[in-house]
Amino acid sequence: MKRIISLLIMSAIVLSFIPAAAPAAASSFKPITGWDMMKELGIGINIANTMDARPWGCEPEKGVNNACANSVCPRGYGHCDLNWSCEDRRANLCTVECTPQQWNHLFNNHMETETCWGQPKIEKWHFEAIKQKGFDHVRIPITWELHMNSNRKIDAEWMARVKQCVDWALEAGLYVVINTHHERSTSQSLYNLSSHSFEGARDWLVDVWTQIAGQFKDYSEKLIFEPMNEPYPRATHGWFWDYDVFADEIPPYANRVNQMNRAALDVIRKSGGNNSRRVVQLAVIQASSYLLQYYEPPPNDPYTMVGIFYYQDYKLEHIKPALDKGIPVYVKETGPIDMQTSGVMSNSAAWVKEYIGLFASMGIPCAWWSSFTGNDLAGLQDRVTGKWNKPMVDAFFAAYGRTAGPDMPPPAFSFPYTFATSIIGGNYIYWIAPVASEAIEKMIVEFTGTGTQGGYSFSIPDPSWRQFDDGHNRVTVEPGKITFDLRGIMTGARLGFAAWDDGFASRITRIYIDTWEGSSVASDTPSLANFTKTRSYTPGTFDDIYLPDGSNEWYTEWIQRAYEYGLISGRTGTKNYDPRGDLTGAEALTIGARLHATYKYGAAERDTKIDAHAKTGDQWYDRFVLYCKAEGLIGNQLDSKLTVPITRSEMVFAWSKLLDAKDLPKINTVNSIPDVAPASLYANEIISFYEAGILTGSGDTGIFNPNNNINRAECAVIFMRLVEQSIRTSGRVYG
Repeated sequence: MKRIISLLIMSAIVLSFIPAAAPAAASSFKPITGWDMMKELGIGINIANTMDARPWGCEPEKGVNNACANSVCPRGYGHCDLNWSCEDRRANLCTVECTPQQWNHLFNNHMETETCWGQPKIEKWHFEAIKQKGFDHVRIPITWELHMNSNRKIDAEWMARVKQCVDWALEAGLYVVINTHHERSTSQSLYNLSSHSFEGARDWLVDVWTQIAGQFKDYSEKLIFEPMNEPYPRATHGWFWDYDVFADEIPPYANRVNQMNRAALDVIRKSGGNNSRRVVQLAVIQASSYLLQYYEPPPNDPYTMVGIFYYQDYKLEHIKPALDKGIPVYVKETGPIDMQTSGVMSNSAAWVKEYIGLFASMGIPCAWWSSFTGNDLAGLQDRVTGKWNKPMVDAFFAAYGRTAGPDMPPPAFSFPYTFATSIIGGNYIYWIAPVASEAIEKMIVEFTGTGTQGGYSFSIPDPSWRQFDDGHNRVTVEPGKITFDLRGIMTGARLGFAAWDDGFASRITRIYIDTWEGSSVASDTPSLANFTKTRSYTPGTFDDIYLPDGSNEWYTEWIQRAYEYGLISGRTGTKNYDPRGDLTGAEALTIGARLHATYKYGAAERDTKIDAHAKTGDQWYDRFVLYCKAEGLIGNQLDSKLTVPITRSEMVFAWSKLLDAKDLPKINTVNSIPDVAPASLYANEIISFYEAGILTGSGDTGIFNPNNNINRAECAVIFMRLVEQSIRTSGRVYG
């Protein structure tokens, strides 16, 4: 049965529906001083590159060139390519302006900025996963200037979206920090504190925080305001990179930041509700730990603290004096980033231990700057898959003498999909691939007319996409229709279709997904009866599967039987099976492809189906990997481990979809497995193999050792139990 999801996108592409949310507010307010808040915030994380995202290089046509002409270009740092010269960098950040059409398009579709830096939209489960991991607070950086009119009136829909995210975080039990982040497009922005624009920047800050404070005035003490992120003198220098060189110029700018702090604090305190005693985290110029010496705390207000950054700023001598003066300090952004290259430092774990450990020893809370882990090796949370950067997370928590909690996988995604709009180049739609139970085999874009002038693109920001391009006949263009072959796309992958020309985009009538006629989803009938022995094992086929006296090892018969089914082979050019050798990702997928193709198509068709994916110049294993992906058995999870050993849990995942549920009946009871937590990676797949008698584990309790490598002898036992139901273990109760 086909499952067709029609997406009438012409109106939905412009605006996403934001459900109304009741304020998480209404709980009683318990005043807490800035000093006590410093103790409460503990370990935090930034929801980075999302609500703060904005199109770099797309500036309004209001004096940006003049303001940026004299910028100092720091070596190898910026939001541009690291190899660009200073001139290239200035050209990108200063002289590249939006056309009026692009600027209007941005403001007409402003809700889509949340995804314009490649991050998924924030969902409720993200905050629940953060809390489960053990974090105490989240900082939600927010850019507001793209979501207001010429009178600085903040758009109601954007405000509702911000409130929705804050409510979710508070409901998860987290402290929450919200701010103004990348406000930089006008001569009166927060990043233009030269003398001629200071008053305008202060007025902007007052206007914006009058609205924000009013919206959140009834929220609990767990919500913290941060009026400014990192104010700096953009018009003259862009950044004070050498404190000694600019020693005479820093004080007047620092004084302006102090004045901005007072102005924002004043309007917040007068806004009513709980804001008279809400903690407000104030700014220091450039958020620098060294320039903290210029910070002036407001008098007679115990409900403030000061926020700084700490990446690779080696000057820390002004932090302890601030603490000694009774000024509570908060490291609102940190991470092992080399500020000269914007790259991840090679000694990341050691850096975290030393510097985060130092802050922890002083009782200072820190919030890690974390974007999508797949693109940022210093990131912590992959908000698509729910996975965490374990080495960095463990180091972060260890610095505070704590242990990180378990991962939380994403919930089952459901339709409708999430829409977004590209900032500069036209209409764009993306979504998260649903769980495997949904049939996703192809996507169809239908449009009026016959041409696609202006161009379009389809992408999956996921390494497996490189194998699903035009060269593999994955895209078919017909009059009025484009079809994309999605077989093999991993669950949780981000899929994107972009129509770069508004003329073409306006002719799109619908986008939907479907299954292929004759696909496994529709009509194939796989069967264990397809497994038959295709050859006989003769003594001497393998020389290394016996004991020294020639008698059998525990695994000898398993390997011989698997060989007779044609599912395994020895090491190339030898008579060695290498039973104690580690199984690589490529070997696991090769065995998996052979088993699945036999199960689904029969032994006679097995090699034909697999070889259909071969191409000139391939590695020996490529056709097996591509077969597994095309059949939807796996996505890109093992791409980085094709030539290296895989773990026992990864092996189970690679083979978890080889057989249909009808051929994996539950014949054991699993209450628990000692070393497989319910929320751990691939736990569901491991438990299902225990229930089906494929796995038994070690000892009476069935210990699995999920993170150990699996050897070639052990894997022979497992895939033989997949093939022959009669040898599966039954009747056991685990836990």
